Amino acid sequence: MSTTPPESLAFRPRLGRHLKDLTRLAVPMILARSGQTIMITVDTMMVGRYSAGDLAYLGLANAVLFTVMIGAIGLLIGTVASTSRAYGAGDADLCGEVFRRGVRYAFVLGVAAMVLMAWPEPLFSLTAGSADMVAGAASATRIFALGLPGATLFMMAAFFLEGIKRPRPAMVLMVGANLLNILLNWLLVYGHWGLPALGADGSALASSILRWAMAGALLAYILWLMPGRSAFALRRPRPGSWRRATRERRLGYANGVSQLAEAAAFSAMTLYASAISVIAVGVYTISLNLLGMLFMVALGTGFATAVRVGYAIGHGDGDETAFAGWTGLAANTVVCLLLAALVVTPFAGAIASFYTEDPALIAAATPLLILTAFAVIFDGGQGVMATTLRAMHDTWMPTLCHVVSYIVIMLPLGWLLAITLERGTRGLIEAIIIASIVSVGLLSARFFVLSRRPPEVLAGDV
Repeated sequence: MSTTPPESLAFRPRLGRHLKDLTRLAVPMILARSGQTIMITVDTMMVGRYSAGDLAYLGLANAVLFTVMIGAIGLLIGTVASTSRAYGAGDADLCGEVFRRGVRYAFVLGVAAMVLMAWPEPLFSLTAGSADMVAGAASATRIFALGLPGATLFMMAAFFLEGIKRPRPAMVLMVGANLLNILLNWLLVYGHWGLPALGADGSALASSILRWAMAGALLAYILWLMPGRSAFALRRPRPGSWRRATRERRLGYANGVSQLAEAAAFSAMTLYASAISVIAVGVYTISLNLLGMLFMVALGTGFATAVRVGYAIGHGDGDETAFAGWTGLAANTVVCLLLAALVVTPFAGAIASFYTEDPALIAAATPLLILTAFAVIFDGGQGVMATTLRAMHDTWMPTLCHVVSYIVIMLPLGWLLAITLERGTRGLIEAIIIASIVSVGLLSARFFVLSRRPPEVLAGDV
């Protein structure tokens, strides 16, 4: 039975209340997640002005490390799902338990990822041409890898704070880290104030330092400075905690497979572009970068929606669970549509020129950027619904939807449109749009089915 007060059920006041709460959560989450992308963009720009060779080292290192880091962070998604449910149920002690085991799990994942990246030469020797390229990329990768435990600890702490509806501290730290990143790059990449000029290695070192600093600062805030921290019993161990976290880990495994499937599919589409022309690779790369930047809006909105859905489930309110999910999808659709129509479409040429000075590449990329911006409406929608389903502890169905949409449908369709029908890079973006429409349709249908279940069934075991 719904616990929503009758006076709150009128559609317009209810929608306004949901949008207000969603915005309060989503804006800091969007800024926090955009900060990761902005940091990489700044690194690329500053190292690119140092030397073309070091830019190549950094690009190869980032391609590998970012994939590994996102995969490791994806395994932690159960933290936000379980925390929001426990918080909605009013169980602050359980929130603290989720945090404690999350710290251990995040550290183990970060160290494992760091060790995995300690000997990257065999991987780079398969793709990088010269021995110098392999050595330079491997050196930057090892330095980047030193910061991976810091990255996983920071994101786990951020997930915990988001689960208890306090996303601002992570956002503030991310903004501060981006400002410090510019200074550290200036010092370590170019060698100012008597420091050696390290190029790509200097940028990697700056990133690792900042990731550990962010993790330490956010954990210190939670343990010693956060208002009301005593209610969460953050330092009191509870026997059997690791066993009770089985569902969280399963959510992480399923989310990791989803991300691996999507990353593999989009990487394969890059190979399709290379079969067309050099210009096509450049156009697709620029389009994919824009897609990633705009997707940060959906990612933040998705996590905000997941928190609100998890809270409603923990509170035992089925009506609010459904309304929160559909509100998140609708809000993301409207925002992405406005970004495409009012920001990207009028300024697509200027955006393309930000990436390159090549007139031919700018001319080819401009119309594709507009199409890509509209693709985010559907790609972002499926991202919101997938994250929302994770908050409902739906383990493998979102993964299956992603595999069907992006492996089974997008890959052959991309080849058909781009290569067989000779639509070029436009065909690649069209394949992404079609696959994303299928994905958001399947995920929305799944949410519709689950959200109609009784609250006590949805709540299950936190």
